[in-house]
Amino acid sequence: DVIYKVKTAFNREFDAAYKQKEFEVARVKERNVRIREIILDLDLEEVIWQPEFDDCEKPERTLVVENKEITAQKFINPWLKAKAGLTVTHEMERWLQTRGPNTRHRALMDMMGGVLEVKKEDILRMVIPQPAFMAKPDALWSEEERKQFKDYEKKVRELNEERDKYRKSLEAEMKKLQNSIQESTQNFDEHLKRLFERRVKAEMVVNQEEL
Repeated sequence: DVIYKVKTAFNREFDAAYKQKEFEVARVKERNVRIREIILDLDLEEVIWQPEFDDCEKPERTLVVENKEITAQKFINPWLKAKAGLTVTHEMERWLQTRGPNTRHRALMDMMGGVLEVKKEDILRMVIPQPAFMAKPDALWSEEERKQFKDYEKKVRELNEERDKYRKSLEAEMKKLQNSIQESTQNFDEHLKRLFERRVKAEMVVNQEEL
């Protein structure tokens, strides 16, 4: 039967395109996670584009209530909340005690924000503190203070260079991710256009056969 074969062939193509869209949406979402991190690091105000399925593409969603649609706050028993906090605290304390003093110190430093090693993303927010003597007129600086000032200037210059280098690397990474999203989206749109053209031809064949 020609009509059956034509409809079956098109349905297979449509199912493949649907699965491809699911894959593309998931891939864009994954890349947007990194883009969002870069935007926060660079302190930018950019809108992130995230493709979504329409309800007509996923009719089963009409029976599902999304979290964003719930306006009432979820009730948590205060006693259970306090108990959970104590449990986590005791578990962390027990784990730290089994790891020795050095591990305990490092973990506590990390938890309190006193990390011993500078992370790359922290370079953008780092500030070299000015020596206290800089509050005095430079004419009153001692020879040792002048040496410290030169050292301070060097550190500020090096930090600015590292900051600029890291900022440019983040901008290049974000641009690459955005271009990749745009390219994959355009390719999928072109594929949909060709699929629509095949649908029109398939309908023409079906209509011809039904005459």
